[in-house]
Amino acid sequence: MRQRGRTPRLTSFFQKNGKPEDVEHAAVDTRVPSQGRLIVWLMAHNHLPFERLNAYGLYAIQPHYANKWFSIVKPTD
Repeated sequence: MRQRGRTPRLTSFFQKNGKPEDVEHAAVDTRVPSQGRLIVWLMAHNHLPFERLNAYGLYAIQPHYANKWFSIVKPTD
């Protein structure tokens, strides 16, 4: 398999200009009885869905993953 053109430079997305960029979020409301289920949120973080999930007794996390790399790396032959 041969690549054509330049290979894109992958940089770290943990920080940009000294600020954390791809951070993780987690939420649980201990005042609500637990349903014993975990929701993994793969979209951009928004506290409103997390609050709603917690109100139903569900745990919610939004993990860090290299989601910005998908727009940088192009498929090759």
